[in-house]
Amino acid sequence: MYSLAGLHAKTILAESIDDVHGAFLVIGSANLSRSSATRLTECVVLTDSRECLDEARGELIAWKLLAGSVLTADELRDLENQFGLDRSSANSDPSELAGESEAVGSKEAMPAPRGGNAASSSRPTSLLLLRVAEEIEPSSEARYHKDRIAAELGCDGQDSDSLIFVFRNQNSPEWRLSISERSHVVVIDASKKGHVSGHTYIAPPGRVVYVFDDECGDRYYYLNIKQSSHGRTWSDVVVAFQSLSEKPEFERNYYRKPVIDALLALWPDISEEVN
Repeated sequence: MYSLAGLHAKTILAESIDDVHGAFLVIGSANLSRSSATRLTECVVLTDSRECLDEARGELIAWKLLAGSVLTADELRDLENQFGLDRSSANSDPSELAGESEAVGSKEAMPAPRGGNAASSSRPTSLLLLRVAEEIEPSSEARYHKDRIAAELGCDGQDSDSLIFVFRNQNSPEWRLSISERSHVVVIDASKKGHVSGHTYIAPPGRVVYVFDDECGDRYYYLNIKQSSHGRTWSDVVVAFQSLSEKPEFERNYYRKPVIDALLALWPDISEEVN
């Protein structure tokens, strides 16, 4: 259990447990409380869309990383003392419940986020296989941010062991991937039409360290990529997935540890440094 100041999203993501019980997502007004279940009128959306599931996973992981470490038992007791428990029941007096709900809901201040950040994690919790087909000419401001970030991270010299790679998400409806700061991306050097062959170059995993929106509505992502002595192609990725009896898919976030481990193993000289 985690605590993140200001988070008000009411989301339930249930992962698949077998072929019969698939993953699903619930988003709506309901709380995980007896009053929401028995007394209040709520509205939720239930979906098993893979696109929605992947996007929700990405957001939940981002929130978890922002929150830091798991709450301790003492911190949970402090939260219980501050906000109380849901003690409502189907037989409770509605006027009493209304007063209790108002009192708890008026406390808007949440505990501040505690220590910890995404960079402290030794390994990614997700990896996105992303085709990048466009050779962009960044705006002057976008180039400024690249130079600034490279200098801040110490990867602006010839002897640096990492580099800053920039790709663009143009302001078009079909481009709606769940990518945010701290996301981990494996860039696939696709053709201009997005085609990929067995010989297509695959870059080592990189972490999104900055996101910039320009005045035209385009979004630039800045990846910090560790340089590896192992050159990899799409064929290597296919073989890695075959060991798991799976096929890789473009523009998909992978969250399962065996898949992440198989991908990181393609670059053994940097796999422990990806964070």
